[in-house]
Amino acid sequence: MTTLLVMEGPEKTGKTEIAKTLATRLNVPYYKDRWQKQKSPLVLQLWDFLSQTNYSAILDRDFPSYYVYYRYYGLDIHPNFYVVDRLAASLGVRIVICHKTRYSSYEDEVPLEANAKLFDLYKEFSIQTKCRSCFLDTTSEDLEDE
Repeated sequence: MTTLLVMEGPEKTGKTEIAKTLATRLNVPYYKDRWQKQKSPLVLQLWDFLSQTNYSAILDRDFPSYYVYYRYYGLDIHPNFYVVDRLAASLGVRIVICHKTRYSSYEDEVPLEANAKLFDLYKEFSIQTKCRSCFLDTTSEDLEDE
């Protein structure tokens, strides 16, 4: 059985820790796009590769982030977003959108107040996407609970 999960959500919501832990427990590869900070265009090759190989993977952010951050900065959604979204849905991708109701501490280049707007955009994304998605409240910061 193929497992394809994309961990998403605003900054500092535990995506990376949860993704790495799940990947280890499920014995599937963990992948994080190192070029995302440079706002690279959506890359279809990864999704084409996954569709051809039936590999399992847990992705630490991917195409949902492009949708959310393009909208946040007032940019037009890249046309490849819709191509990737349909392809991901056809592969049975599940998207887990992490969020917090409060932060015990916060240091990041994205201001904390931006996270509420980003979360609203993730909610919008969850309506737009063809993939199944769910929300995970990570406020407790208890990995076993989450």
